Amino acid sequence: MPNEFASPREEIAALYSRYGHVVRVRCRQLLRDEEAARDATQDVFVKAFRSLERFRREASPLTWILQIATHHCLNVIASQTAKWRDAFRRHEEHAAELAMHGGADPERLRIV
Repeated sequence: MPNEFASPREEIAALYSRYGHVVRVRCRQLLRDEEAARDATQDVFVKAFRSLERFRREASPLTWILQIATHHCLNVIASQTAKWRDAFRRHEEHAAELAMHGGADPERLRIV
C-alpha cells in the first residue's frame, strides 16, 4: 500500500478497514478468546499507528500488521502465564504454611 494518505490516522483507518478482521482472527487463534482477541486487535492497531513511520514498506502491510499482532498476542500469553505461575506459587506456599501449622489458623487467615 503506497503512502497515498493525507495523514497517519487516515492510513491506519484504511489498514483497519482492510485488515481488521484478519488481525482479529489471528488474535483469536492465538489467544483462544473472542473478548481478548477484540482487545488485542485494538492494541495491535494502536501499536501500528505508533510505529507507522518506521514501517519500511518492504513487506506488505498485511505481513507487517500480522507480525505486530503475533508478537503482541505472544506477549499477552507470556504475561498471563507469568501471572498464573505466580498465583500457583503463592497458593503452594500458602498450602505449605497451612500444612506446617496443622491446618488453618483463623487468626493468620483473618483479613484486617
